[in-house]
Amino acid sequence: MQKFALLIAVLLFSTASSEFSQNSSLDESQQIRFSHDAQDDEFRPDANATVAEEEGAIEQTGTKTVSNTEWNVYKVTLGEDGETIVNFDASGSSDDDHANETDAGITTYQWKVLFDAPYGDDSFDLDGHTFTQSAASGGLWSYSFANVTVDSTGTTENQIRIELVVYDTAGNLAKIPHVFRG
Repeated sequence: MQKFALLIAVLLFSTASSEFSQNSSLDESQQIRFSHDAQDDEFRPDANATVAEEEGAIEQTGTKTVSNTEWNVYKVTLGEDGETIVNFDASGSSDDDHANETDAGITTYQWKVLFDAPYGDDSFDLDGHTFTQSAASGGLWSYSFANVTVDSTGTTENQIRIELVVYDTAGNLAKIPHVFRG
């Protein structure tokens, strides 16, 4: 019997702002001024993340609607050693206030894993486990799944949820969560 865990991931996005100096004349030396403080922040960041699907290990099995938002549901099949590493990519997250800059405007990626416990075990921490990474990570993150979250008949399951919150340079977070469920 194959052992597997179901994955749910939630990704929250944040934004920062920019101001464009507009001049009514055709002045080619027009300056663009970017402001990344809370007072001038115009946009909230957008979180965008994907799961690297690997044949035989990770597959999308459908969607789940929560608060009128549809989220992808994935099945993670554990390897012979009892675990599987799943790779997440949030490098597509961005802040519209940084639209004309070389970086995406995201300073922090905060990944939170909730309900990762063996099926039937209710002694886990309801607050989950949080992993915080700087912009230097490029939004790439991996997590090792090792808990069987389905009963022995394969009909009843507990879903693991992963949330991503991204923060912009002004410290704002995204307004809409991006969720992975499984």
